[in-house]
Amino acid sequence: MVALPYMTRNTAAAVLTRIKTEVFGLEEGSSLGVAFGCAGFVNVHDLLALSHEQLDTLNYFPRAKAGSRPAAVPINIGNHNLIRLLQSWIRQKIANSDDEPLNLSDWNILTKQDFDVYRISAGATSSTTDIPLALKTPSSIAAAYGVSDFK
Repeated sequence: MVALPYMTRNTAAAVLTRIKTEVFGLEEGSSLGVAFGCAGFVNVHDLLALSHEQLDTLNYFPRAKAGSRPAAVPINIGNHNLIRLLQSWIRQKIANSDDEPLNLSDWNILTKQDFDVYRISAGATSSTTDIPLALKTPSSIAAAYGVSDFK
């Protein structure tokens, strides 16, 4: 989990809006923005405290055609990764500041360009790659695929 910085409720809500529009570059009515609303996200703390298991359940409801009720649609993998990368990026920023929570000025200087640079960095890819526990070591790979049975 990401350490949660102290902010007022209104400030934390404004930071979430800024992250959605300026850091993620989401447009009004985007599927991820709608999913945030459906999940009850009201501030950045809700986003940062989101576990991977909870992230996997994020859905949104597309606009309904007249007289119909749309089914929930899961957010796409790209949006999952945006959230995971943001959490990783903030974790890294906190670690680089002697584990001090980000203050409002820290949140206000986060940019889409900085986020995009982080997204392609080695730290980002290594921190968000999900490797199944059974496949972490060469010996477990051999066991998982039955390689030892062919000797």
